[in-house]
Amino acid sequence: MTRHGIVSGFPRSGTSAAMRLLRDAGVPIFYQGDHADEFNPQGYFEAPQIMAACMNGSADNMLDSLAGLTFKMPLPHHLEKLPTKGREFFVIWMERDPMQSAISLRKLNFARGAKFQPDPETLAANIERVRARALEYITATPAFHILRVPQSELDSHIPAMIAHLRPVSETLSHPLPTAREMLARFGHAAHRFARSGFTTTPPEALAAREATCRACPEWDAQALNATGRCRKCGCSTWAKLRMATERCPLGKWEAVESKPETGVLKPEI
Repeated sequence: MTRHGIVSGFPRSGTSAAMRLLRDAGVPIFYQGDHADEFNPQGYFEAPQIMAACMNGSADNMLDSLAGLTFKMPLPHHLEKLPTKGREFFVIWMERDPMQSAISLRKLNFARGAKFQPDPETLAANIERVRARALEYITATPAFHILRVPQSELDSHIPAMIAHLRPVSETLSHPLPTAREMLARFGHAAHRFARSGFTTTPPEALAAREATCRACPEWDAQALNATGRCRKCGCSTWAKLRMATERCPLGKWEAVESKPETGVLKPEI
């Protein structure tokens, strides 16, 4: 049985804030973009490829690579498109007054260049209808386990959210380290890299490292905008593989004793 976490509800219902709080709490999440703007200053944490895969019927293959991770699906009707055979979905269902969501969504869409939007009352009624249909579906489908979280009480629900998603993250052979742990490791890695004169990995060693990581079950190919992440240490594999001073946390490859002339990445001044 493959398990996945999902944050859903409807756009402008607190889904982005929930994803950010889960990430900061160390819950393994997947997203392909966290661009910020005046409506979401700390990012959106979107996963557009998952939503597209749901609509074109190719979600099965993508979900296989996301086992043990939590991702965001703000449009609740996409939940009905998820393949449920052999899978369990643990849903954080964000709830907000439909009129508040409608007013916020209209402002966002107009700011993005929309020429027309339904009046708030019509939009709120549509939001309520879509949410009710999706909620009815996931409540009646055994593959879904739901935790309902009011947007206005999000902060106080963080412990319950983490507990609800624990069966998902526990399916990872090595859950991701916490944000604090990853920040500390990044600092040590940057220090080693600088002391080496910013020596990069020689091409042959880089190719061997890449092949080893791609064959490792701890490598998450879809993470960090599909550049890859090691679930054991939480690092960006694109960056770590290219730093000659780094080693695999599982001992599958070691630091490279490179001479400075082999490859030096000098910081811009």
